[in-house]
Amino acid sequence: MVSISHAGDNTEKLQQILIEARKCFGLHGFEHTTMKEIASGVFLSKSSLYYYFPDKESLFKGVIEAEQEEFFNQMIKRLEEMATAELMLNEFVRIRHEHFKKFINLSIFRFADFHKIKPHVKETFTRFKEREIGMIETILVKGKNSGTFICKDPAVTAALFLDILHGLRMVVMQHRDYHELSQEDYNLIEEKHLSFIRLFIIGLKNNSYEHSDQKQTIKSL
Repeated sequence: MVSISHAGDNTEKLQQILIEARKCFGLHGFEHTTMKEIASGVFLSKSSLYYYFPDKESLFKGVIEAEQEEFFNQMIKRLEEMATAELMLNEFVRIRHEHFKKFINLSIFRFADFHKIKPHVKETFTRFKEREIGMIETILVKGKNSGTFICKDPAVTAALFLDILHGLRMVVMQHRDYHELSQEDYNLIEEKHLSFIRLFIIGLKNNSYEHSDQKQTIKSL
């Protein structure tokens, strides 16, 4: 839910504000972006902008929440099109990687800024992670119910799955800021994630699956 003071019926203006704020934060960073600049970009007075967002921190948080909501809407739509839990896990990893690239390439995240505003967005990212874990858990339960996966505790496994994805990304990113990532870095992160998901699925698969199928999967790694 986007953090706003008032929205009324003017959702179109709210969307304009979020788009303009995203552009300004991306160009100048959180520290050097002003509410006056954002208000000017959507033809509002500064006081009118405060009607929607009480301060710059809440507006930044609103931009992040809008991005996260877009991610989940896309994820839900795509997962509904997947026939099996195995396909769903692969699609989850793919969309999550694309979301990360989009988020960073548009420069909304500047590492120096993030440390300054972290207290304001910590709860937002905590909720985001909880929703991601919930999605993965749902996929694992689907695989378990269909007899495809053996998974004793889907919730714990889902959290572990997400932590490993994050850890693999950080291996590539170590000693570098987000904006320093190259296309080669993104490709390497994706490669590591895809290799991991193949191994992860092999580990979850029901023993009743043919051994030859697993051998073929391993060979493709």
